Amino acid sequence: METPPQERAPADRPFVFVNMISTVDGRAARDGRSATIGGDADLELLLELRTIADAVLLRPARAA
Repeated sequence: METPPQERAPADRPFVFVNMISTVDGRAARDGRSATIGGDADLELLLELRTIADAVLLRPARAA
């Protein structure tokens, strides 16, 4: 079994991970309608990472 990511970090350093999703044009729309851009696997990974995190930083707005 693989060692969990947080246990692979050196003990004297913080463990930081980043989970991002983006599109080529920076939009989250299909056929002119808002839609999710990730799939079931993306959501599953996000929820797993949240279970091992001490804090979560979100950026809901699109970067200009």
